Amino acid sequence: MAARFGIAKANNVGMVANTAKTILSLGTAPNHAIRITELGIACDGIVNTDKPGLICLVTLSADGTKTALSTAAQTDPTAVTGTIHKLDEAVADTLDTTGSYAYTVEPTISKILGTWFVHPQTGLVLPANDLGIPIIAASALVAIWGKFVAAVNVSAYLKFEE
Repeated sequence: MAARFGIAKANNVGMVANTAKTILSLGTAPNHAIRITELGIACDGIVNTDKPGLICLVTLSADGTKTALSTAAQTDPTAVTGTIHKLDEAVADTLDTTGSYAYTVEPTISKILGTWFVHPQTGLVLPANDLGIPIIAASALVAIWGKFVAAVNVSAYLKFEE
């Protein structure tokens, strides 16, 4: 693997109560596998008695209808946006990995790589050592999927190496 590191982010994604939603996905290039190096999610819930939501890292066998992540810099932290960019701007090449968010038709999950419960008033950050995630193959899709009992907005990211 080359030493290109990237981050994909989806900010302020609205989760409808009791409805599963793909929050963020990455698509690997035909000639490049990736390794997920960190997963993060934050929620903006306000009720401390709400039950935790389920967050999963999954692979997808079929993609849904979604919005592509932008490579433009995010300038409004309150907007519903999705971005993907290199972590080291000094490296001249561009990322081959693409990403999506704002799904209106859900993709098909093929495999669950990890599951975590997250309270709607908190978040979760998992570095590579805690993820135990294998390398994601070339021409594959990997995503953060979630379901909360209460409506909540979430922001999520995946750091990766390609």
